[in-house]
Amino acid sequence: AEAIELWVKAADRAMARPAYHEAIALYANAARLLQALPDKAERALEVRTQLGLASIAARGHSHPETAAIFGESLALSERLSRPDLNFVTWYGLWCGHHVASDTVAAAKSARMLFQSAEAVGSSSHRLMGHRALAITALMSGDYRAAHDFHRQALPFRDSTSDREFVRVTGQDQQVSFNSYYALNLWALGNPDEAWARADESLTLAREARHVSSLGYAYMHAVLLSLLANRPERDDLIAEMRRFTTEHRLELWRGYAEQFLAITQLTGNTDQALAALEQARAGLKARNAGLFSSTLAVEAAKRLLASGRSAEAGIFLDEAEALIEATGERFDEPEYHRLRGLHCLAQGNGAELSRQHLERAATCAEERGALHWLELARRDLRQT
Repeated sequence: AEAIELWVKAADRAMARPAYHEAIALYANAARLLQALPDKAERALEVRTQLGLASIAARGHSHPETAAIFGESLALSERLSRPDLNFVTWYGLWCGHHVASDTVAAAKSARMLFQSAEAVGSSSHRLMGHRALAITALMSGDYRAAHDFHRQALPFRDSTSDREFVRVTGQDQQVSFNSYYALNLWALGNPDEAWARADESLTLAREARHVSSLGYAYMHAVLLSLLANRPERDDLIAEMRRFTTEHRLELWRGYAEQFLAITQLTGNTDQALAALEQARAGLKARNAGLFSSTLAVEAAKRLLASGRSAEAGIFLDEAEALIEATGERFDEPEYHRLRGLHCLAQGNGAELSRQHLERAATCAEERGALHWLELARRDLRQT
């Protein structure tokens, strides 16, 4: 029992430095010893959830080993009356489903996370519960429902408790809230407010000096800068690559390499395509499918602009398959718009192109995606 607590103390210190891979090894030592002490089930669950959070930071939310840890936590939590640990378990499971782009499982685990948050009852727990519902709705393409959940979450924000909440989820809540609210606002056609939120998430993460939270902030701010073609984009990608490499944030580093390759598709296309495929393969090995359809669409957009419609078609085919297989419909209107432009580029006829553009406009209008609606209407006028 004494050895267990020493392993945990060492692991806690590793997390604080941070040295996430070291923390994994130390928490795992404590967890192995706890397996031999059946009367320590509650302590075993506490250590298992901390091990899961360390694995999220180091390996990624959807990494198979992370998923296995939280699966074991769920089996333990179902036998114990610890709403706080049940919450962390569902948080880990929801994160895994979300990053794996499994929208059906993410929707179910988001509801369970919300229920666990309500059972605990603190403002920070309830903020996270509402955020999970908002993010799941956003990724499913329901921008208005996501906005409603984000608005419902606003009263639960508290800068002090949310910053301390990093001990519970391994993330600064203010940072993570702003990150997805920014994407939600952008999808609804509020680009200035969206970027203000994304920029705030970066500022807050830098002020907190919390490595995992800054990696999270970079991921979503850079994605927004890519979607919106912001002038800060290239500098942010360079910062993200340096930071994630230095701190061995393997999941976010994979996304940084993918962002860079996509921006280079208008230049040395063959080299950029090779780099893109390498980055995508690394993320696939981590079971990280988050925004895969979105990034395939972004790649297709740049290839079309470079006159390489054949390669663009490959990415559009992949985006279509991903949208249908995963239910991740964040950028579905833009997919249809680019499919329409691709038809024209391939000489497949104005009528087929117009059908895709009309579908893009209808999809965007139904969901309130004003930016994508404006682009689809512009292209319809030009055809």
